[in-house]
Amino acid sequence: MALGFLIPKNFICRYSLRTGATVFGILMSCLMIVSCIATLIQVLSMDSRHSCGGFPWRNAYSFSITAVLYSLIMLAVNLWFIWGLKKEKASVVLSWVVITATWLIQLLCLMIVLLSMYSKEANFSAWLFSIIFTIIGYGILLYGCLIGYAYWLELKNKRRPSTPEIDD
Repeated sequence: MALGFLIPKNFICRYSLRTGATVFGILMSCLMIVSCIATLIQVLSMDSRHSCGGFPWRNAYSFSITAVLYSLIMLAVNLWFIWGLKKEKASVVLSWVVITATWLIQLLCLMIVLLSMYSKEANFSAWLFSIIFTIIGYGILLYGCLIGYAYWLELKNKRRPSTPEIDD
C-alpha cells in the first residue's frame, strides 16, 4: 500500500483501534445531534415576516431543512457504525469510512466556498481564526476516518483464515 504509513496502528498511540473507532463514532453521533438541534432551532425561529423577501428566504429555509435531514441521516450512519463495531462487521465499518470520507470532502468544499465568499466581509483576524480552526477540525475528523479504516483492515485480516505453509 502506497500510503500505508498514514494508517495508525493504535488510537492516540496507546489504545486499541476498536476503542478509537468507538470513541470517534460516539463523538460523531454527538456532533450530529448538536448539529441537528442547532439547525432545527434555526428553522423554527425563521420568520418570513421579519426576514428578507420571498426567494432568499425560501432558499435559506430549504437549505436549513436539508441540513436537518442530512444531520439525521449522518446520525443514523454513525449509530449504525457503533452497532457494526460491537458486532465486528467489517462491511459496516468500511461503509462508514466511505460515507464519512464523502461527507468530509463535501464539507471541505463547502468550507472553502464559504471562506472565500466571506473573506472580504470579515475581519482578517476572524477569517484567519476560522481557517485555523477549520484545519484543526479537519485534522481530527481525518484522523477518525483513518482510525475507522485501520480498524476495518484489522477486522479484514482477522477474518481471513491463515493458510498453512507447505514445506517440501
